[in-house]
Amino acid sequence: MAAARVVALSLRGLGVEAGELVRRWAGPAAEFLAAAGVVAAGLAFLGPLLRAGLVYYERDTVVFYYPVLAAIHDRLRGFELPLWTPHILGGYPLFADGEVGAFYPPVFFGALLLGPAELFVALVAAHLVLAGLTMYAFGRTLGLGRVGAVASACAYMLSGFTVAQVHHLNILAGLAWAPLVFALAEAAFRRRDRPRLAALVGAGVAFGLQCLTVHVQVPMMTGFGLAVYVAGRVLLGPAAGLGVSNPLRDPGRTLAAAAGRLGLGLGILLGVPLVGGVVGAVQLLPLHELGTFS
Repeated sequence: MAAARVVALSLRGLGVEAGELVRRWAGPAAEFLAAAGVVAAGLAFLGPLLRAGLVYYERDTVVFYYPVLAAIHDRLRGFELPLWTPHILGGYPLFADGEVGAFYPPVFFGALLLGPAELFVALVAAHLVLAGLTMYAFGRTLGLGRVGAVASACAYMLSGFTVAQVHHLNILAGLAWAPLVFALAEAAFRRRDRPRLAALVGAGVAFGLQCLTVHVQVPMMTGFGLAVYVAGRVLLGPAAGLGVSNPLRDPGRTLAAAAGRLGLGLGILLGVPLVGGVVGAVQLLPLHELGTFS
């Protein structure tokens, strides 16, 4: 009897541990499956073409984007700084206005691993999927359930505007990072102390990656959109540590919380472009210099 009792207690303990493991990993597993569903939707959209090693394209792809990417690819593979090519138009400044971004990490490292045609296809597929994943992250940050976040991710990833830009590598790349800027800005409102600072810096890095894609309109649209979004968050609240349960009974704390949210909002609107400018300076400064000659 004693032995049976020991065995029963041991089995009960194993059951408790198994239950704890299931509870611990159920959430991450569900997140992974939801994100995998977003990836599958993006690849399914491109699937018939990807199997043939192709992507959707238009005239800009043939006469501009692919030749520019191929020229940058060849220079990087030869460990040369891709400053200029005489083979596009009457001569073209690859680095300052390459419209592809020689120092944009996926382009830079991808050029060292893949051929130009394979790199072009990989960049289109990867950034279309990335657009969905970053929008999924934004939805989850806002508090959407997994189903709602997946729906918003697919709506953004496969929207008319996004799909219409798949042949514009730099626009597609910028679109892919935009939701992450908003997600991390929202996270800065919802967290405190070091996690808040980390979220703010992360938003700036995502903004900087947009700048490295060399299509300034997308970072500008992101910046304007972020300004409107942050203004709404400051006005409507709340923010972690900067809210009051009953504003009418405690007007002093209400004003202090509003001032705190205003300071946080200004910090986000100043910090994101500052960090982004530092990350993207290697591309933005030559582009600005080129603009003074045109």
